[in-house]
Amino acid sequence: MDDLLTNAEKERLTKDAADCVRAGGDVDEVIRRWTGFSPARDRQIIAGVRYIAKTVGEQMEREAAEKAARDAFLADDIAVVEDLIQRLPKVLERLRVAEAANGG
Repeated sequence: MDDLLTNAEKERLTKDAADCVRAGGDVDEVIRRWTGFSPARDRQIIAGVRYIAKTVGEQMEREAAEKAARDAFLADDIAVVEDLIQRLPKVLERLRVAEAANGG
């Protein structure tokens, strides 16, 4: 397929489509803004925008899953720390009793 877009146009189109997907927008609006010049160019734009939307969408899903995993790990760590905080006074009291029993 002949390349009907300049490199600058490709960069702008990629940014427009990716920004639209990240914002939760409708990529068809991006397509409408960029098409209407020639059928061959329009097909290239439509294919490019669809590919960008798919790729960025998959990336966002991976990032969301990674964030959820980090959040779950962090929640587990917080639970452990909270449990230790609850146990600390009892441990300190036992240490004081043991120290007193040993003549300290």
